[in-house]
Amino acid sequence: MGTRNRWAMLVCIVGLHATALAAPFTNGSFEGGTWDTAAAAASGTDGGYGDWLNVNAGVPASVGLVAGWAPVAGQDFSWHVLPDTLTADGGTRVVDLNGDVPGGIEQTFDTVAGRTYRVDFAASRHFLSEDAMTFTATALEGGGGADLNSLGVTVPDTVGTSTALSTHWQDESFTFVASGASTTLRFVSSSATDGLGPMIDNVRVTDVTPVVAAPAPVPALGLWGLLGLSGLLGGLALRRSRRA
Repeated sequence: MGTRNRWAMLVCIVGLHATALAAPFTNGSFEGGTWDTAAAAASGTDGGYGDWLNVNAGVPASVGLVAGWAPVAGQDFSWHVLPDTLTADGGTRVVDLNGDVPGGIEQTFDTVAGRTYRVDFAASRHFLSEDAMTFTATALEGGGGADLNSLGVTVPDTVGTSTALSTHWQDESFTFVASGASTTLRFVSSSATDGLGPMIDNVRVTDVTPVVAAPAPVPALGLWGLLGLSGLLGGLALRRSRRA
């Protein structure tokens, strides 16, 4: 094999390997990551409701704490561990979209252009808040391009992670059609409440592209079928010749 052919084969193998190392959507329940115990201790607890960490785009050491997720450029969010007295929608860790100010969180993951995906997630409010909360969930072209679809969410004051409430989470969902090889899912708070904001948990992305059934194959005629068809056609030809 020539040197040029060997290099071509190597490039092909590397390309296939890179495809295998794709970045699917991950850590939708926010359980994975690096919990900074010292930073959490410094932040304190919210009235006995558990520890929390601030993840701030302006603090590089904090940006990668939550696996797969990052704060929206120029913003921050809070990563919480709920105690046994509260129930997260998935696991024990949740995200408050408000950090020190109304903030946001996002993740970019692999998609297939033209396919339809459904985003499901649970929405709630900070346990110490008394107000209704609003935020927007948006699917964008990978890296923060054009909007593919979005959903405005309102969490009423009857839903929240406070132990005084009977309903802790409400289910939300929307769909989008991917336009390329990657899509960015972004959640942004629109409630300015001094660090007490809307919460999200148990985010899931599912390919729901309709399956188009393939047309049924036409059965092939066997030898006896072909002979029968041949005889039928011959008979029809003979009848026509006699009429003529």
